[in-house]
This record gives sequence, structure tokens and C-alpha cells, in this order.
Amino acid sequence: MKKIPFNVYGIIATMIIITLILLVVQPFSLVDFEQVQRIAKWKNYYEKLTYLFDLVKLHEGTIVPDSKTAGVIVSEEFMMSYLKPYFNYEYALPTKTLKYSYRKLNNSGIKRQNQFYFNKFVRMKTGELISIKRNNSEIKFEDSPEYYMFIDINGEKRPNRIGKDIFMINIYKDRISPLGEGKINSKIKISCSPIGNGLYCADSYLLGGHI
Repeated sequence: MKKIPFNVYGIIATMIIITLILLVVQPFSLVDFEQVQRIAKWKNYYEKLTYLFDLVKLHEGTIVPDSKTAGVIVSEEFMMSYLKPYFNYEYALPTKTLKYSYRKLNNSGIKRQNQFYFNKFVRMKTGELISIKRNNSEIKFEDSPEYYMFIDINGEKRPNRIGKDIFMINIYKDRISPLGEGKINSKIKISCSPIGNGLYCADSYLLGGHI
């Protein structure tokens, strides 16, 4: 029987090891690549949001009107209708009929009483899901936002996770900012980590951060 040179066994063993490494690493690399794409999409989308809200301010004089100026009680539903000419929703008012649910970055659920629980959505004609919620915090500071906006840049498609494809912004009377802006770095890092809620990823990714 012809003997196989020892170096051939070495080559075969090396190939097996490399194959095993690729099988282990490839799924994670694929996930990372998908997340890089989502981060890039969020950065582009935030630029679009900045432009749209600048248009609102230019044409309306303010982003969030007061009830006296508007002539009606300014509510979440009013704000959604108020922004529709600029955001081009598929339908006029938010709906609960969407088969859609979402979770935090660490895959835990978000309770109904949470400030960042949203359940009424409109769909943009480009596919994103949008929702607006009033800032009902008991303690409000002078620079507190009037509303929060929820954006799922991936629509109903998974992963539907805050900090993955879901991002939130602060809406003030005359400007917007990503949720997390102004927070200390340690809080942003914890929030935008595998054990965090993902809320401050909106700001972290714009600053060049990643999971």
C-alpha cells in the first residue's frame, strides 16, 4: 500500500480546521454585516428626518404647534396628521391593526406603561413604520422633548428590535435629536450593548458606535 506523505495529512488537518472555523464564524459575520447595513441605513434616514423636520419648521413656523395656534388640542393623533404632508404616509391616521410587535435589544419585552411603548403606527410609502408619543414624564426639564418618534427602518420585517432596526428621536418645538443625545458615554454604551435596552443606539450609531 502506498504511503501518504506526512505533509498531506497536515494539509488535510489544516483544511478541516479552517472549514470548522468558517462554519463557526460565518453566521456571526453575516449578522454583523446585516447590522452594518442597518446602521448605514439609520444614518441616512436620520439625515432625511432632519431635512423633513426642517421643512415642517420652515413652512409651519414650528415643529410642535401649541393648541391655541393650531385651534385644536394638540395630541399624538393631531401630530401624526400634522406631519403627514411631509412624511407621505400610506394612510392618514395611526392604526393598531398591524401584525407587529417589537422587543428591546436584549430581547426582553417592553411594558405597556413604559414611556417608550408604542402601539399605533403608520407606514411610510417607502416601508418604514412610524409612531409618535407625547412625553408624559412626571418630571420635565426646560430642555425636555415634547414628543418621541419611533422609526422601524425595516418595517414589519425582523428583527424588530430597538437598537437593531428600531430607533427613536426626540421632537422639540424647533428641532429634533436622536434619543440618547446628551447622555453620558457610560449610559450610552450600556444601553447600546447586548445586555442593554437599545434606546440610546440611535445616538451611538450616529457617533460611530457599534454593538
